[in-house]
Amino acid sequence: MREIYYYNRDWKKRPIVTNCLLEDKGRVVRGRAVCSADDVPCKKIGRAIAHQRATAALAREIWRQFVREESHRQAFKCEGLENPYVWSLMKCDPNPTLTQFERDLLNPKPQNGEAQCLG
Repeated sequence: MREIYYYNRDWKKRPIVTNCLLEDKGRVVRGRAVCSADDVPCKKIGRAIAHQRATAALAREIWRQFVREESHRQAFKCEGLENPYVWSLMKCDPNPTLTQFERDLLNPKPQNGEAQCLG
């Protein structure tokens, strides 16, 4: 199983949203954690929460939504989001619609001079 983490940051460059993609046997799931306005952002805690949610989505194929308005407000503060209202609704998603950024993370292009493995 492959784990990929990335962050959405606020204008102060703090990692407010932690995203965890798990890929297992061609299947991809996503888990997210959003810091509250009172939190001191911590990657280690965000990763643990996002991973737990992604694992739940993988094991039980469940969806969980962010219901607190504060989570939505925090998500809107982050830079570089693709339609934050839509994605911010889901804590864990067993069948996510991947953003272009996520597709690129899962399928990196070969660097200059590197051969691409076709097998």
